[in-house]
Amino acid sequence: MRTISIVLMSLFLFSCANSSKSSSTNNYSQKTENQDCVEYIALVSAKDLAREFGWTESYVLQNHRVNVWEKTTSNGRGRVVGEMYPGSNARILDRSGDDFKIVSPLDNSIGWVNEVQVDRTLYRNPNTREICNTY
Repeated sequence: MRTISIVLMSLFLFSCANSSKSSSTNNYSQKTENQDCVEYIALVSAKDLAREFGWTESYVLQNHRVNVWEKTTSNGRGRVVGEMYPGSNARILDRSGDDFKIVSPLDNSIGWVNEVQVDRTLYRNPNTREICNTY
């Protein structure tokens, strides 16, 4: 009986943890869709990476992806949860130290990208993706 209680309690806690994660992501989506402009990162371009590593731009575009990590750099990064193409823009969800929590436009994964991979930040309309001139 004690084992069943522990299993049921574990399932309940796990279920609550997952529902709170999805609701916070949903709350974020609702908040940003009601805004005209939200902050995005722009990753370093394929052209800049090619120049830095001595590759051709086409090689970078065909072979290089930026990893999206489960955790921040200071927390050991964890596992890779997604990826992005060089030069991509991704909506910022949060910041921690040198890392940005983002939504990958390639696979809709949510995770962390270090500022080393980021060229700049910019503001875009989350619905039209057009750059906002007000910031």
